[in-house]
Amino acid sequence: MLFIITFFLIFGWKITSLLDISAIVASILTTQYVFCHKGWKEAAKNSSVIALTILSIYSIVLVLSTGITDIQPILRAIRALIMLLGSFNLYNLYVKYYRKPIYKLSTHIFISILLHSL
Repeated sequence: MLFIITFFLIFGWKITSLLDISAIVASILTTQYVFCHKGWKEAAKNSSVIALTILSIYSIVLVLSTGITDIQPILRAIRALIMLLGSFNLYNLYVKYYRKPIYKLSTHIFISILLHSL
């Protein structure tokens, strides 16, 4: 099951112009990470999460203050934050279910890339 989640997190197909499978998977993983595992306390100490949160806030302020109608900067910054938090949860799931999580995760990423190339 973790292989399928990893595959769709990396290679999700577009559903609409704003939504794709990888965003849905990342949103589910992020929700589980933040609310079920109390991962926000751990993530709040991570410099990447802090930087992406600041970027998201900056993008929102910039778009709202200038009256720009294109919201792509906001969507990209928020999506990057959601993907990062979802990836944290995915790694935590690998740690929970495998003795050698780095090896198994690397293997699943390799197989995902191989399948995608076919």
